[in-house]
Amino acid sequence: NGSAPAITTDTVTLTNSARTLTLGGSLRLAIAARLGVGTHTRTLLTAATKAGAFSSVAVEGAGYGTVSLVNNSGVWTGTVDRGTFTFTEATGALNIVEVAPLTALEAWRVTYFGASANTGAAADNFDADGDQTTNLAEYATGTNPVVANPGTVLIGLGATGQYLTLTFTTIADPSLTYTVEGSNDLTAGSWTVIDSLVGEAAETTTITDTVSLTTQPRRFLRLRITR
Repeated sequence: NGSAPAITTDTVTLTNSARTLTLGGSLRLAIAARLGVGTHTRTLLTAATKAGAFSSVAVEGAGYGTVSLVNNSGVWTGTVDRGTFTFTEATGALNIVEVAPLTALEAWRVTYFGASANTGAAADNFDADGDQTTNLAEYATGTNPVVANPGTVLIGLGATGQYLTLTFTTIADPSLTYTVEGSNDLTAGSWTVIDSLVGEAAETTTITDTVSLTTQPRRFLRLRITR
């Protein structure tokens, strides 16, 4: 029973080497609080000689919730709420591996690609559906990365007809930065920042160019998304 994270553990110890600790029945591992991200090992049963086996092993309590572990030749394993538990009858040791919660982007990758890592078809710079929009741009503008679509970034004219505008959708992820840039000729070093914002809400935003078409009739805008 762990009453405080990474501190208190109840242990059964048999010090007489002539005695045998016989395992049997159900073992319930009550964990009252999370131990934190990382690997944690606790020795629950110590004896020179062990015999028998548990009929079932379960994790319960407020820390991680409840899960019945699966037995594989005396090694019991199970996963619940970001915690992976391994109890080994031979050593009496309980091993707990807690992983960090997924970020919003990682959870999005799992939804569409079945994996959270920034690799392969799920990589930020990969265009999974071949619609000329990267996965990161699809995520940041709220579109489906595995179904080709025209996107939500639209160029237009302001009310006076003198300035270009760029309209796009943002999502509520503050790790994202949306930067609108302008250029007169599309050359690599010609792009300058017009405006920049953080993804604070799911909404449609329109940014107006700062260069008038009356003075520069050839003008281009683009949206750059970084994290």
